[in-house]
Amino acid sequence: IEHYAQNGVYGIITSHLGPLKQVWPKESPIICGSMEYLDHPTYKLFMGIHGRSFAIKTARAVGVPESIIQKAMGYLSQESRKREEDLDELDQYKAQVIELTKKLENDSQIAELQKNHYKELVRKFELEKSNYLQKAIERAEDKLEKIIEEFRANPSITKARAQFPEVIKSTGQAPIASSAEEFSKLYPPGSAIYITSLGQEGIIQGVANSKGEIPVLSRSMRLSVLWKDLRPSQSQPIQHPVQSHFKKQVLHREESEIDIRGMSADQAIEELEKVFDKALQDQVDRIKIIHGHGSDILKKTVRKYLSRSVYIQKWQAGSDISNHDDGYTWAELS
Repeated sequence: IEHYAQNGVYGIITSHLGPLKQVWPKESPIICGSMEYLDHPTYKLFMGIHGRSFAIKTARAVGVPESIIQKAMGYLSQESRKREEDLDELDQYKAQVIELTKKLENDSQIAELQKNHYKELVRKFELEKSNYLQKAIERAEDKLEKIIEEFRANPSITKARAQFPEVIKSTGQAPIASSAEEFSKLYPPGSAIYITSLGQEGIIQGVANSKGEIPVLSRSMRLSVLWKDLRPSQSQPIQHPVQSHFKKQVLHREESEIDIRGMSADQAIEELEKVFDKALQDQVDRIKIIHGHGSDILKKTVRKYLSRSVYIQKWQAGSDISNHDDGYTWAELS
């Protein structure tokens, strides 16, 4: 065995010779081990603990009279008897280790089951929370749409909203006319203009009031802007950034069409605002918006925007009697 160890040979060696299992020092590369025995072999290996002969223990277990066992012990040398007594004590320690190991394994299994249980509870909670929030958002959106529809359908509210637009103050730049009356003659309702205080385009909606304020529609906002703060439109005409998506087609009198399929929601709303500005300038009062089906997200976004937009008097879902197509929406401008 020493020769094997010195030459780095790996091996498993079994023996019933007790002294052979006990003589190796701690620094030796040779490691002792033993198999567990609890009234019967369990076939579990204990590393670092040498075993013993179970002849006497087995004799007791099978009912050999104690007098015979004690006589057999008498044949052993004093050193062998001492070793047997030490091994009895060692067996007690091994039994404790085995019991603690089993308890640790059992506790680990219980802890793993509890961990998986709480993981499942957390997963269910997150799912229920997500579903609850989604339903709450949908309920809030539905309620908001109803409120907006009621608001738009109320004539007194609509009239009041038109009477109290947002007022934009003048920037003090040189005007393009000598008076509000002259400006209104040069730029009648429907004319495209540029609002210097905002840096954006707009459409004139009426004539100047006594204060020289002119109603203007710009990016879905109704504004009252001092005539001195208006300039000729800087885009003649307003160009659409994606020419392939917008094509002005005369389907019948005063109608146009825009195809926003493939756009994101934000892109679609931006394109619609530009098209509505252009439609007001060209006196087009009805637009067909092609959004397709897909996941219905784009369609819902467009129709929610139309319900809120000051451009739109009303909108109607498109439909085809033959195939019940709902992939487009008609929008009528104010």
